[in-house]
Amino acid sequence: MAQGNSYEEARKQRLQDNKRRFQELGVLKIANSLSDVIKDKNNTKRKYQVRSKTAPVNPDLVRRSSRPRSQVTYYGRIKCKTSFIAERSDTLKRAKSFQSGLLSRNPSFVKSMSLSNVSGNFGLNIPAEICKNHLPKEPKVRIMLEDEDGSVYETNYYWVTRYITTGWKTFSMDHKLDFGDALVIELTKPTRFKYIYLKFPTTLVI
Repeated sequence: MAQGNSYEEARKQRLQDNKRRFQELGVLKIANSLSDVIKDKNNTKRKYQVRSKTAPVNPDLVRRSSRPRSQVTYYGRIKCKTSFIAERSDTLKRAKSFQSGLLSRNPSFVKSMSLSNVSGNFGLNIPAEICKNHLPKEPKVRIMLEDEDGSVYETNYYWVTRYITTGWKTFSMDHKLDFGDALVIELTKPTRFKYIYLKFPTTLVI
């Protein structure tokens, strides 16, 4: 029994000695400051949670633009897009019909104008079959473009990319080619193309 009391007294003495050392080292102050930081952080989270429950702000009151807000009608946009696709398809069909009626046996193809053909860098890609079977296999070839009026334009054709670039922009802008127009292109000579074009969505121009 006496041993138990001596052990208990020794344990209490060690606790008091440890507490005194902690005070001397400032450990208790650090622990208390960390506890205060944790409490402040928890209070901040609760504050933001309360603010998030406030009523939403009217977007018209915070808009920076002075222009009136317009309503978007998706039905009208879809209808317009569908109509455009149908009209472009009709223009392409008329071009193919015209191509089938050509009297000559010269190689020919039909090309519907995309945005890259009539804007930006202005280029025209030639079908692989025409390039492989009928055009010179040289890195760079001078190709002449002739329209239905007999006007001739000089361009550069690159066999690796199958593209006509230099000179095509002038041809495109002079003939006011636009997205959706269709061209009937006939190879009349080894390095000479003749173009007949259909304006979208109007009638054939010859």
